[in-house]
Amino acid sequence: KGSHFPIFRCVSRSTLEEYGDRNCDISAKPSIIEEACNTHPCPAFWDAGEWSECSKTCGQGIQHRQVICRQFFANRTTMVQPQLCGQLEKPPITQSCQVRICSHWEVGTSWSSCSVLCGVGQRTRSLRCVSSTGDLIADGECNQRQRPNTVETCDMGPCVKSWFHSDWSKMCSVECGPG
Repeated sequence: KGSHFPIFRCVSRSTLEEYGDRNCDISAKPSIIEEACNTHPCPAFWDAGEWSECSKTCGQGIQHRQVICRQFFANRTTMVQPQLCGQLEKPPITQSCQVRICSHWEVGTSWSSCSVLCGVGQRTRSLRCVSSTGDLIADGECNQRQRPNTVETCDMGPCVKSWFHSDWSKMCSVECGPG
């Protein structure tokens, strides 16, 4: 509820022109009497809180929030019986949410051959990020900390140079005698 009061101004009777208070007898000015106004209570309203975190870190989840019937009294709100908000549509207290798509890494190919015949080289394989429904999705949708390696070292053993013998040559160094 509020209050209001009359406003008195010094005005010429003949021209109805407004003058400053100094031009009227201040002792003849009526006293100000406040009257109550808007004495009916303010209407109740639904007050919706913040949404909670999504119940799932990936895929479809649920969010909750508190919705309370409130009413203004003396410039403050207070919680009141929900029946007072009965004529108003209550905001939803749950909603579906999805932080991101559920996904995982899938190895696309086996390891390749080593890049060298001897010594230390590298071998590779391909990966792909796949949704829980089997669809190929962007790599950014998969957890990078769980990403399997796509390159690894391979050791094909030492690169050694050795002598090997083949067949004997067809010609002897001499035609007779020790050669």
